[in-house]
Amino acid sequence: MLILSKVTIYDGSSGLEFEKGKFKRELRPGEYFYRLKSVSIDVFSTLPVLIPFNGKEAQTLDGGSIKVSLMISVQVNSVRQYFLAGGQPIKQHGAIKPKLSPGQGESSPLMQVRDSAFAACQSWISSREFETWMEKKTELSSFVAEQLKPRMAELGLELLSVLLVEFVPSGNLKSAYSELLRVKLEGRAALDRARNEAATMRNLINTARLVRDHPGLLELRMLV
Repeated sequence: MLILSKVTIYDGSSGLEFEKGKFKRELRPGEYFYRLKSVSIDVFSTLPVLIPFNGKEAQTLDGGSIKVSLMISVQVNSVRQYFLAGGQPIKQHGAIKPKLSPGQGESSPLMQVRDSAFAACQSWISSREFETWMEKKTELSSFVAEQLKPRMAELGLELLSVLLVEFVPSGNLKSAYSELLRVKLEGRAALDRARNEAATMRNLINTARLVRDHPGLLELRMLV
């Protein structure tokens, strides 16, 4: 009697079918029936994944230290390529495979994305001086995205977005930068006050000139 096992692959995932250890085909969401004695199926998530990149420090061209945090969103778009790059399935059916030993899996595609993003950040920041990156920091996300895209195809991933979460000085530069901002804001506030006072004085001078030329305006003002 032939006994078959049912494997269900749900939306948001895809499967890889192996027969006697050799890749046979990719499986889309649906139900499949197998004799799992000789066949194994690995199921991978194809839902978007967020890769946090928190508080990494990089050096500017003039020796400043910058702390960077990014949020990178990716999605598996080639399950087989993702598997060949070291991606791990969320579920396995059939032939039992050895579990990862401690330390293994640290070079998974998602980890490689994070490391490549850090390398891109270092490259961008180290080519600029402290003052320059302050003015151009909004360009970092697009630069990292462009650097990551060629690597994505090799990992079986699609890059959805790169969001800059944090981009601030660290160490001694942090307090120096805070002081610089304080001085700039105080200077801007003093300039605004001076402009307002100058505008008020101009209005007073214009009023005085108008009253001098037309004395009857004062009587009219009192009547109003």
